[in-house]
Amino acid sequence: MMMLREPDDAARVDDAAIKALVIRRFEELRSPDYEWAELGYFVVVEPHDTIAELEATHRIAITTGHCCTVNYGQPGFIPSFELIEEHESSYELVFILSDSGFGVTLFVPKLPVIELVRFCREFTLAQQATSSRSELPE
Repeated sequence: MMMLREPDDAARVDDAAIKALVIRRFEELRSPDYEWAELGYFVVVEPHDTIAELEATHRIAITTGHCCTVNYGQPGFIPSFELIEEHESSYELVFILSDSGFGVTLFVPKLPVIELVRFCREFTLAQQATSSRSELPE
């Protein structure tokens, strides 16, 4: 996993689309009122990274119950991410870890060898289905 804590770190990202997205997110978060370390950081998930490693390293609940004992795959599971967004070559998951707004954003390349891709695909499809239902006329 590649951790990106400040804008210059984006230069380490090989995938051009993900690099552009990371640069854009850093620009969107730029503020004279905060230091980068106060806001959080970005992680580009790499092919060998497991969900368990990501959860342990970043103290985020991806497939494990965040506030209860219901885990991914069990009835009643509620994901703990604040936002999931699908991009052309990746998924973006935002986790807010404290009331201060400190968070971790994962960029998950759409590579079949990455364990997290199936999870992301499932929840972006569920989000799309919910959005399309809410747009139906009453």
